[in-house]
This record gives sequence, C-alpha cells and structure tokens, in this order.
Amino acid sequence: MNIVTLSATHTISYEVLKDYHVTAQAIYDTRLKQKQSLEVEFDYEIIVPAETKEGGEAVFIAYLKKLRDLGIYLHTGHLIYITQNILKFEGNYINDEAVSNDFVIGELEVLKQLLEIQAIGDYSNLKLDLNTRSKAPNHSELPIKIVNSSVIKSAVSAIIQNQFEYIKGNEHAYSLEFNEELITIDKPSLETTTTLIELAKRVKPKPFATQLLYTVCTTLLSYLNKWTTLNPDQVALSNDQAKVIYYTCKLHNLINLDHHIDKEITDYIRSVLNNNRGQHTMLASIVED
Repeated sequence: MNIVTLSATHTISYEVLKDYHVTAQAIYDTRLKQKQSLEVEFDYEIIVPAETKEGGEAVFIAYLKKLRDLGIYLHTGHLIYITQNILKFEGNYINDEAVSNDFVIGELEVLKQLLEIQAIGDYSNLKLDLNTRSKAPNHSELPIKIVNSSVIKSAVSAIIQNQFEYIKGNEHAYSLEFNEELITIDKPSLETTTTLIELAKRVKPKPFATQLLYTVCTTLLSYLNKWTTLNPDQVALSNDQAKVIYYTCKLHNLINLDHHIDKEITDYIRSVLNNNRGQHTMLASIVED
C-alpha cells in the first residue's frame, strides 16, 4: 500500500474558528487588529493510504460526498482546520509520520535486497520472469524467462535506480529526520539504505492515549452543535453528528478500524465520547532513542 498526498482548498472564517483552537484565536486577533478579512481560503493537505493518486482522490471525494449528503459540505474547511490543528499542536508525535514511514520501510527493504544482489555480483544463478497482462488478440500469456546474466545485471541496476527514485518522489511525506537523511543521498548503497531503514523504524505506530481522539471528537461536536442543524432534537449526540465526526477522524487516520453500517459508526463515536474507549484505534509517532 502506498500513500497519496492530496491538496485542497476551502473557505474558512476565523471568526467562527476562534472558539475551537488557540491558533485560530491568535490569527483572528491579528487580522481583526490589522483590519484584514476574517474569511480566507484555507489550503491544506490530506495524506491518504492508497495505491494510486486516483484511489486517494476517490477516498477524499467519498468523504466530501458524505458531507454533501448530510447538507454540511460548506463546513468542510472548518472540520479539516479544527482536526488538523488539534493533531498538530496537541498531538505532538501524531501518526502521520508513523504511517508514512511504515509504508516506506517495505520499499526500502526491496531496495536493500536488490543492492545485496548487486553487491554479490553473481547473476549466473538468477533468472528474470516477465508476465504480461496484455489482452491483445492472439497474444501468448506464457511468462518470458530471461537467464542471460548480462541482461539480468542491467535489469537489476535499472530497477535499483527506479526504486530509489520512486522512494525519493514521496520525500515530502516522510518524517523530518528520515527526510533530512534521504535528500542527501544521490545514489543508494547498502550502507545508506540500511541507515534509512533504521531511521524509518525509529518512528513507530504505538498505542496513544485516548485523550487526543476524545479531544478531537468533543471539539468537533461543539462546533457541529453551534454551527449546523444536524441535531434538531437537541440530544447529546445525533446520529448525523456522530457520522460527521467519524468520517473526519477516519480521513485523518485517527480510526483504523472499519465500521460498515451506520449503527456501528454512531455507537463507536458514542463509546469514545461516553467512555473514553478507543485506545487501540489511535496511532502515534513515538521516536525511540
């Protein structure tokens, strides 16, 4: 599984957001003092686990559609701002880095194996199997087996370079320490690849205290109660409010369990708000010394 970084823009109002995070309050005070508009375009990024950019976009579009179906699409920017700023400032080592590094470890392990083959330099006992998925008429589906050691040597060298370029192509998504090392490497070696693997493994998904997830959920609920009409009966938590909170937390990788029906979704958010349960759903980046 790869990760995809998506960029989006939505309109937000600091006059609305000032009650939900200290960063918004500070920006509100500054812009008010300088007589600047309190309504701005909010540019942000979402990191989505997906094989392709199209797959990542489909996940984000599905989220937006759910908000639209609930009649609160115009609140998207506010929901994202609140969630991301809580994660950034209250979460400390939150899970974005752990998730990103987790994906790259597998790619680095492949690169290391290829470099080990190259270092040994004996291609005589290797073979290269190529399988085609072509649907062209009269096309043979038998795999192509290459045993020529010179060809295999060239193929390994090319794959190493392409694998490394693929890893570097996502450098903006990795943890800071890992990325600082990665950008200094122009050509991969066994030594540098081993170092990168060790750096990536230092940031691991670990159980995180319930409080952060609880804080996100209660803050979103407070916002929804004041600025939307999703709770006409004024109950403690409406089903529609629970869905919005769940969808938003899920988008930000705060929930790693899958709930497939509405009752599971609403019951889960109620359990978080009522009982502070859900420790196992949180992932946080904890750097090990």
